[in-house]
Amino acid sequence: MAFLFWFGKIKYHLVSFQHMKITAGDFFL
Repeated sequence: MAFLFWFGKIKYHLVSFQHMKITAGDFFL
């Protein structure tokens, strides 16, 4: 159960990081 919790947390952070990268790319372009 804890494994799934940590996996979800890491996945969420990766997705938000990817979103920030896309937003930064749009901002600079």
